[in-house]
Amino acid sequence: MDIFTEDDFRNLVSIQHPYCISIYMPFFRNGAEIQQNPIRFKNCISEAEKLLVKKGKRATEASWMLNSAKRFLNFHSFWQYDASGLAAYIAPGIIKIFRTPSSFSETIMIGNHFYIKPVLPMITTHMKYYVLELNLSGVRLFSGSRYQFSRIESDTLPGPIENTLQHDYTEKHTQIYGKSQPGDSEIPVVYGYGRDTDNHTRQIIEYFQIVNNSVTSLLNKTNAPLITAGNEFLHSIYHNVNTYPNLIDNGIKIDISLFTEQQLHEHSRELVGPFYATRRYKDKELYLSLAGRHSHMAVNNLESIVAGAVHGRVAALFIINKSPHIWGLLNEKNQKISIHDHQLPGDEELIERSAIDTLLRGGAVYILDRVDMPDETDAAAIMRY
Repeated sequence: MDIFTEDDFRNLVSIQHPYCISIYMPFFRNGAEIQQNPIRFKNCISEAEKLLVKKGKRATEASWMLNSAKRFLNFHSFWQYDASGLAAYIAPGIIKIFRTPSSFSETIMIGNHFYIKPVLPMITTHMKYYVLELNLSGVRLFSGSRYQFSRIESDTLPGPIENTLQHDYTEKHTQIYGKSQPGDSEIPVVYGYGRDTDNHTRQIIEYFQIVNNSVTSLLNKTNAPLITAGNEFLHSIYHNVNTYPNLIDNGIKIDISLFTEQQLHEHSRELVGPFYATRRYKDKELYLSLAGRHSHMAVNNLESIVAGAVHGRVAALFIINKSPHIWGLLNEKNQKISIHDHQLPGDEELIERSAIDTLLRGGAVYILDRVDMPDETDAAAIMRY
């Protein structure tokens, strides 16, 4: 399958054009039905051409606009693929096609931007996270998700401790780290040689404060969790100086310097699921508590949600899975929305827009079944202020 990443999401929602074509369809993965995949896609292209003509394009123009998509019909191997759904995004000079693990109902949309509501569950369950390797020879930062893992290269991350501090750094080879006795705190006991050991620990603290400032700056536009990886002694020091709000308590407390990226991905991914499940539970409980007190920070009015999301006020958004389309426009001058029975020129799907704006501004989006929603409405939100 093709991985639909957060970068793909951001790239797609940034594109504005009068003729952004979005196509979704189910994808057969085996048996004789697999031959239906290109046929179904060809039919979707034909339907998109008809919609373009209805929007004022000549038939020849409509056909030309979809030429890039038609080329895929000739790639036999493209359709012999283990996937459940296909999402295609087409605009002048742009063609992006994803074969996904999620199936879709057949849908063709044309508007001023791509219609991405069907793939929102793939983004919100992506479980994005970061891993920071704690190593005095130089830290490394990784970006991970359910399906991807890679190192982040940045000049702002400090190098080795001796180069970073640049003043009387003394490396200690004689320290022994041990766990505290039962009943004591979790901070490891450091066995060393008095003043030198204390000085070395202070230098590590100073180094990790610099690391923390760099990492917090790099991650300032995300609310994804951060996992630390390294020996237990370094863990305890870093967690004491950390200011990033989403640091996971239980990191990977072993030396990972010889790990491959695949091994580190496997170890770190196991820690992320419980974090996101706990966050979702706490946000639902918080909404119920705020709503019970009639707080202005618990909102179930779509107009307030859409307007608040545009300005980054939504901390957490709850929407119903496969919610019905709500077409309309937001007047950004008076913050009022107009809702229409069907899509009119220039309309946006308002729940989709609120979800996009929430994600782009660092909020959390939860797509839930009706029975799991914290309110009776199709959308509800916790506001930041």
